[in-house]
Amino acid sequence: MQRMSTASVRNFNAILNRAQVGIFTAPKRSDTPHLTLVKTALRAAGPQSIPSPQVQNRVDAGLQFSFPKQARQKAVELQRRQQALLGRLNSSLPSQAQLLALSILPPEAFQNDIGRFLMLACNFFACSPENTLVTPATAEAAEFLGLPFIEPQIPDQFISNTLSKLQWLRETVILEHRRTSIALQQGDLSQLLKSNERQLAYRQNLTSIAQDLAIARCSKATWEDHERHFRAEIQSV
Repeated sequence: MQRMSTASVRNFNAILNRAQVGIFTAPKRSDTPHLTLVKTALRAAGPQSIPSPQVQNRVDAGLQFSFPKQARQKAVELQRRQQALLGRLNSSLPSQAQLLALSILPPEAFQNDIGRFLMLACNFFACSPENTLVTPATAEAAEFLGLPFIEPQIPDQFISNTLSKLQWLRETVILEHRRTSIALQQGDLSQLLKSNERQLAYRQNLTSIAQDLAIARCSKATWEDHERHFRAEIQSV
């Protein structure tokens, strides 16, 4: 698989025009990977919504359980926004250089009690920006774009480790709420003023856990590359 060589925006637009009529050919291999295609696609990702057939077809696993309507709606809306962003990016890339989104936390994290904790206590969903990794859809696409490839398959040991960390955080939060409840029963109303700060702290702890898990899953160098190229766009979701 050949990589894209450096090109001006004008040359890139010409390449896209050829790609759209089915006669795209990659230029000669360059020794240094270049991200002209991705950078141009990021700049081109405007407000319009374009369906993306390349988006990983996954519905928040937690939605099959009896979560409150507001949480279900939030999960669906975040997924819609993520698909729209990837659709806009992929519409500006040739077919051999498509991107997809992966969830850092495994689907099992958004089920049962842990899923309730993530969505209701932490406002954290499968398609939340802090839980999203963008990667080339295939190893060949990664080589073409000069980007690291993140394996979509999650190892069983990683799933077990993740659920253990999340269960620890959930139990810590439950214990704190019990202490708060006792304080309120004793007439200490000051704890009511701290609810927003507590939720923010839970979310920060959770984001930190997700980042550590992402690094463990794809290596620190790959994570840093991902953050440099895609974080700003993901945060716009």
